[in-house]
Amino acid sequence: MTTKHKSLFKIFFCSLYALLLLPFALNAADSSTSASKWVIGAEKFRYSSAFKEDDAVVEGISQMFPNRIMEKIDEDWTHVEYPDERLEQTLYNLRKDRLSLFLQLSSEHKKRDSLILQNYSKGKLKSKIREADKSISEIEKKISENLKLVDEAMQRYAKEEKDMQKGFFNQNENTDAKNFGNMFRNMFSKDAVLISERDVSFYKDDQLAFFQPTEKAIKAGYASYDYEKEVVSAGINSLITGTVTNYGEYYFVSVDVYEYPGGKLNRSVSEVGKIEEADFISSSLAHQIVITLTNGMPVEVNFTVNPVDVRRKVRIYFDDVLQPPEMTHLMTESGVHAVKFVCDGYKEMGTSYFFEGNHVYNVDVNMQPLTEYFINVVNILPFEGTFYAAGIKAEGVEDQLSHARIKINDAQILGQFISKEGYTTNYYVPKSFLVDENTVALKAHNFDANEYIDHRRRYMYGTYTLFMLSMVPYFYTYGNYYNAASLYNKGLGDYDDALMWQTRNQICGGIAIGFGALFIYELVRYLVAANSVLPVKTKAISPKKLERKRQAAISKRLKKEALVEKEAENEQTDSEALPYEEEAGKDNQETGEKS
Repeated sequence: MTTKHKSLFKIFFCSLYALLLLPFALNAADSSTSASKWVIGAEKFRYSSAFKEDDAVVEGISQMFPNRIMEKIDEDWTHVEYPDERLEQTLYNLRKDRLSLFLQLSSEHKKRDSLILQNYSKGKLKSKIREADKSISEIEKKISENLKLVDEAMQRYAKEEKDMQKGFFNQNENTDAKNFGNMFRNMFSKDAVLISERDVSFYKDDQLAFFQPTEKAIKAGYASYDYEKEVVSAGINSLITGTVTNYGEYYFVSVDVYEYPGGKLNRSVSEVGKIEEADFISSSLAHQIVITLTNGMPVEVNFTVNPVDVRRKVRIYFDDVLQPPEMTHLMTESGVHAVKFVCDGYKEMGTSYFFEGNHVYNVDVNMQPLTEYFINVVNILPFEGTFYAAGIKAEGVEDQLSHARIKINDAQILGQFISKEGYTTNYYVPKSFLVDENTVALKAHNFDANEYIDHRRRYMYGTYTLFMLSMVPYFYTYGNYYNAASLYNKGLGDYDDALMWQTRNQICGGIAIGFGALFIYELVRYLVAANSVLPVKTKAISPKKLERKRQAAISKRLKKEALVEKEAENEQTDSEALPYEEEAGKDNQETGEKS
């Protein structure tokens, strides 16, 4: 094979290899395009007021509202890109190329005109002019090709729009199956990809970063080429702008959403409220512009609340935002949304659901009257106090000591029992005991738990100190006993001396064991005292058993009080008898002296 044939073979092989890799390269290009982000940015809002405001206040309000709106936007959202948006991007890129080519063409014409002024010979001048004309012709050809691409893009856009109208966006189709078939027929069209998705991102990857245009762009306006150039250079696709106007206590906030390239105003929304309601205002505005930012297909939701007399009183929360009174119709974006219905005297009802775009949903709600259930909570120990549940004072029961009724709300009850002297016992009622008119009991304490814990801790440390000190004589006597026993075993020591140290070691060991046991006892008591601040678990109890326990507690208390009274009487009797005993002692002493 000759060298020429080898070169031809190499060229053929490389061309074939390139053709084989072309589909993969195109797929890679498509995937990189689909992986691009849809960037959302925001400007500081313009602020105006009838009163002269401090510069710091103006700056704070101008930043607060766009920041809060941006915080409501979820980065996990996706932006659905339609043919018109792709067309705007294509036309912008082609227009930018044409402007560049026009500048090159202008430069080449100036160069060509300047050739006449140069000191060239006639032949050299013709040669230079031919070169200049060739460069000008190439640039003009590129401009013509650019314009041809513009025409092709417009024709492709027109075809894609027709396909979209025939597809699943057609609201007049009678069956979902037909829409489904149209969707897949158009989605896999060979000529174009009708829609694509781009992940939502933020300007500079920071929700709180502001886009700051130049003064020249601001004067030109949002739809101008200068403004568009700066926004596109910053990589922003959707720009959130707005104004804040102060009317007394109320603020009127207006938000505009522009899409670039193109500088098209996509949405204008507004909201009114006090400055204390800034979070509500921001949530409402963000909820209204989210469809524009994601370009998602809208969802229509109709609400029907029964019974009829509740409709005017019910409060509807959609994504935790309170809706206007008596609202029956809502337009929102597709996706998962939370709906909640709240009305005084009725059970709260709500759910989360995935609302698919381009559909109408009818939400019918039958509000259920709220039935109140109560549980009885009793303190077995007979001293007065007040029950609280979730920080709210419980309903007391007349003529019954330390007895209360607590409303059941299908959640574990956590509360406090505060004695008359002001001592608190925390308690909780497990969900398994939450049965209407059930009775649970606890043993509350009527002492300062913190002081009791400190008291037990001092005792525990004291016994530990005694235990450690008792180990000193034990090891001392053990060492002497070990030495004396070793000497005796070797025939060098005295038996009585070894026996004496053994006896002393056993006595010291017994004392150490006693202090060790005392330390363990006090440690257990300290741990029990430390646990006294934890909530006490209530126990279900029958009325008969409760009565027996309370009678036993009352009897024990009465016995203790009687014992205290008896000891007090004995002390009083002893104190009264003391003067007589002293006088009798003096008389006996005087009689003895006389005798």
